Amino acid sequence: MVVTFDDGYAENLHNARPLLERRKVPATVFLSTGYIGQGREFWWDELDRLLLQPGTLPETLHLCINGSAHQWSLGEAAHYDADACWRHSSWRALEEAPSPRHLIYRSLWQLLQPLPESERRKVLNELLAWASAEPEGRPAYRILTQHEVVALARGGAG
Repeated sequence: MVVTFDDGYAENLHNARPLLERRKVPATVFLSTGYIGQGREFWWDELDRLLLQPGTLPETLHLCINGSAHQWSLGEAAHYDADACWRHSSWRALEEAPSPRHLIYRSLWQLLQPLPESERRKVLNELLAWASAEPEGRPAYRILTQHEVVALARGGAG
């Protein structure tokens, strides 16, 4: 058996690796090299943080994406509490959306996914400003740093 990890989350090194080494289970970590050391979450995680975590957002979102104007209304879903977040925590984007926030997430995911990273980053920066959020991501979603990648490759602890 061999275990694989996609994307290169720091938790692969700090949480999974010690467990795998104790059990002598080989593993491979696939890295998204363009994100290493950025200090931000992957774009899909950033969308989750901005739209699907508890908090209050403006009721209307206006964005220009790839030359097209888009508008979404949150209505009562502008406020999203911790209980609702917990109830919907197992939701996946291919399932029926339980709230306007989830519909917006899916719509933005579909619009952002095919874009080049520079265009995607521009839209995400506009979303950060709209949400009055900081660009730094959640620790549990942190991407490996350059130093951690080298340590992982050498077999060190980081």
